[in-house]
Amino acid sequence: MSMTNDAMPSMITCERSARALFDFIDGRLPAAEMSVLRVHYETCQACAPHYEFSRRLLSMIPDTVPFDSDVPSDLRARIIASLREEGYSGSDSDA
Repeated sequence: MSMTNDAMPSMITCERSARALFDFIDGRLPAAEMSVLRVHYETCQACAPHYEFSRRLLSMIPDTVPFDSDVPSDLRARIIASLREEGYSGSDSDA
């Protein structure tokens, strides 16, 4: 993969798109990278289903889990660890 600068690859691999998926869905990437990833998710037959599933799943969470519920700290830690394994890079308070 060639790099146009340290932050933005000129082409996105499926591996890179998988690592960036949650940040893309959350809109946490630079605009140029969001644009390149958007094209990748729209055109890659391998990545499109993963993107669509993740987007739909994450959009349903606020409707099913009230934010004011008390989540045990050990459960929260396990969830955050799982998210990080899948590429989540937000803060613990965002998860």
